[in-house]
Amino acid sequence: MKKTMKSMLALLMAVLLLAGLLPTAVFAGEKTVETADKRFGRIQGEHPVSTPLSDAAATREGAAKRNVSLPSRYDSRDYGYVTDVRNQNPYGSCWAHGAMASVESNMIKNAITDASTGAQANQSINLSEYHLAWYNYTYAYDKLGMLTGDRTIPYDPNFLDMGGFGEMASYTLMRWEGPASENTSALAYSNASLSGLGGAYAYQYNVAHVQDTVWIPTRNVDAVKEAIMTYGAGTFGYCHVDAYGNDETGAYCFIQTDEDDYQPANHDVTVVGWDDSYSRYNFNSISRPSKDGAWIIKNSWGTDFGDRGYYYISYEDSASLNDTCYFYVVENVDNYDNIYQYDGTNNFGNYYGLANGSSEASVFTANGKETLEAAAICTWDEGLQYTLSVYRGCQNGNPSTGMLAASQTGEFTYMGYHTVRLDQPVTLEAGERYAVVFELRSAYNDSLYIPVDQTGASEGYISWIHTAHPGTSYIIEPGDDSWFETKGEDGYYNVRIKAYTKDAGEPPIPNETPFTDVDPTAYYYEPVVWAVDDGVTSGTSATTFSPNKPCTRGQVVTFLWRTKGSPAPTTTVNPFFDVQGGSYYYDAVLWAVEHGITSGVDATPFKPDSACTRGQVVTFLWRTAGSPAPSSSSYPFTDVLDGAYYIDPMLWAVEKGITNGVNATSFAPNKTCTRGQIVTFLYRAKDHMTGTLPLITIVDKRGLYQEIQTAEGLNQNRYTAESWAALVTALDAARAVYRNGNATQAQVDNAAAALMNAIADLVERPATSAESLALGAWYSYGVYDANDQNVYEVSSSWSVLNLNSDHSGAITLNGTTYHFTWTYLQIDEDGDYMFQWSISGASNYFYYINEYGELWFVDGTYMYLYSR
Repeated sequence: MKKTMKSMLALLMAVLLLAGLLPTAVFAGEKTVETADKRFGRIQGEHPVSTPLSDAAATREGAAKRNVSLPSRYDSRDYGYVTDVRNQNPYGSCWAHGAMASVESNMIKNAITDASTGAQANQSINLSEYHLAWYNYTYAYDKLGMLTGDRTIPYDPNFLDMGGFGEMASYTLMRWEGPASENTSALAYSNASLSGLGGAYAYQYNVAHVQDTVWIPTRNVDAVKEAIMTYGAGTFGYCHVDAYGNDETGAYCFIQTDEDDYQPANHDVTVVGWDDSYSRYNFNSISRPSKDGAWIIKNSWGTDFGDRGYYYISYEDSASLNDTCYFYVVENVDNYDNIYQYDGTNNFGNYYGLANGSSEASVFTANGKETLEAAAICTWDEGLQYTLSVYRGCQNGNPSTGMLAASQTGEFTYMGYHTVRLDQPVTLEAGERYAVVFELRSAYNDSLYIPVDQTGASEGYISWIHTAHPGTSYIIEPGDDSWFETKGEDGYYNVRIKAYTKDAGEPPIPNETPFTDVDPTAYYYEPVVWAVDDGVTSGTSATTFSPNKPCTRGQVVTFLWRTKGSPAPTTTVNPFFDVQGGSYYYDAVLWAVEHGITSGVDATPFKPDSACTRGQVVTFLWRTAGSPAPSSSSYPFTDVLDGAYYIDPMLWAVEKGITNGVNATSFAPNKTCTRGQIVTFLYRAKDHMTGTLPLITIVDKRGLYQEIQTAEGLNQNRYTAESWAALVTALDAARAVYRNGNATQAQVDNAAAALMNAIADLVERPATSAESLALGAWYSYGVYDANDQNVYEVSSSWSVLNLNSDHSGAITLNGTTYHFTWTYLQIDEDGDYMFQWSISGASNYFYYINEYGELWFVDGTYMYLYSR
């Protein structure tokens, strides 16, 4: 039975109870922890929330139920979605930097137009943290004057050092105060002033509109990863203490074990990706996580910090694990003409607890002839089903009177401030009262948390002044006969609901799809209609298509296969370990392989759940079209490598008008394709893919791969030199055949058989005795401290252990040598050895652990880890 390191340490802990013999002064030393003196700028907003989905996902049971496959590593920088590292000094404005960096990434990823330049957002975009901080801590300004008088007042006039967090940024940005660009000199962070900006720059300099915010508890690791791939980047907080950062590796982890001394987040950062294999040993030993894996972090302390401004935070870091990750969804600044709203402060503390199934409503009055296009609501609950209803001509005191002009249902998976686009816009007349009503139901709880905007204060930090808006905000609970107006002892308050309209002009283009997230004016609208009508793909739900969601290799091949009429593959050979019978893409993958459209990422893995890149997609389409030679070999793209596999496919795709690149000089071959882009490529390419495709013979290398893996996992030290040399010869030949794309099935099978025979012919070396195995010099590279149960890495010259054939020994620590005698005691079934050592008649033990080739030398307080 093999021992894990954890169980081995548990075994040796019992030995530590024996009295030690070496002088305790040799091991004296203290660890000190100092709080960082940097200006952080993160505050903690505490309020009740309901997070049943994230609570379940944080458990092993919940994680096992998730039907998603995520890459082990993802970095938005690889796709050009991340802007330059900024420096928040000299102010504590990390929260504003995190929010703006996340908005910038979403603008780049969604190809949003930067209204300050008129061009698509790219990595040079620089949004104003100064603008966000000022309008977060001052009067609310809006085009329609509905927020006049609403005010957020910091207790300290230095608003740039007051701090903040993602929810406050969400409220400010969702009322369309920003984001603004530092292209305007007055808004540049370097020109920030405590005198502020007044109202002149509030919304007049918007470069885009933040139209949705998604708040996901960071402990829901898979959901945060999906959100990074969907939105580009997010922002969360962690508790920074300098002692817990490793300057050499750029790694940070602060695991707080004392619940009574828990420290919340004090610094906000931008999370741009993750790496599941990032070694736990990169983190400091004083707070080392139990498993590999970390978030890839963009900081706001300049490029001198970490790895040019980036570093890694462990998934197990306590404060970030207990924080929320905020994501921002951005649309072009001309998406709507008007925003109707009554919530003008960032009050993050006031809410109402209501029964499940309650409804909340806001009543607005149209300023002119307009069309109501969308509505938004803020939620503090996960997993909510909603019904959105719009009533025209409603009467005072009852928002559900008048004409029901629209009604639709959907779901809010996570907390946030969410916008719902109406399936069919509602025409409004000037002066008409209309109501936006959301009925909310939770599948998990009997109650709901309804955030409201209200006059109030967070003692010693901030206060909020909310202007009364009588006759505008209502709530009704299940079983009640009538709505009640949101008016309490402290005055009126408003539910957080917004309405978005367009001024009357040309009638809106009707949406002929059932998908609320497919804009009839979007470039992918006709392709979506075609793809659904032809059975190429359906939506991600009954009402959503998710055009901006990344597409996987399995999905792309399946869409392509359906475009060709879903032909049955002729082969029965499946060469891939990760393509299982019964999966939706099984026939599609076999069909694609037998026609040479794809051969997988290697001979045995296809990686159906990995994101599909633009280079891969145009290659699939080109091969389906018969691999035609392009008419030209010139191209304007600077990001295309000479000799790349996708050059001819790219030239063909551009020539046929299938794609023209992401801009005039970039093709972005490694950028992930979205569902909207995929159906558009297919729609444009379908008439070029009508020919008959040749069949090729599929060679199955799975057996050869397994034999190679078996051979590579063997330990050379266990076998004689002659038999091992024969194995090496067979292994080299097998590898060559595996890498050979033209190898026949007979060559593959022969190489596998030869390697299997070489493995079977290995001759084991004679067993080594305990004494001879332990003889020689051993060098320490770790010390286990029983007090804090950590293994600390040390220099190999710090401690040397010598074991001699006459059963004498010596251990040298910091230049002092201690002599002892040793005897063999026993050996277990795994080849692990136990020895006894003695000084002046007193005894203790040391161990040889065969599985790791390590020797543990034990005294009364410490264990020393040695290797040769």
